[in-house]
Amino acid sequence: MGVTDLAGRLDRAVLYQIYPQSFAFFRMGYGSAIALVLAVILGALTAIQMRAMRANRSDLS
Repeated sequence: MGVTDLAGRLDRAVLYQIYPQSFAFFRMGYGSAIALVLAVILGALTAIQMRAMRANRSDLS
């Protein structure tokens, strides 16, 4: 199992946890907190990726 497979599985595990917590168990606050944490993590990873891409500008830009 590669790193990509593990990351994909963890992401799916979190995503599939949001729906049952929010709608099946009626724990809207807990589901919202999971979604917010996921959004913050994805935002941080996006900022890191954009900064890394900006540091290695290509000749085409």
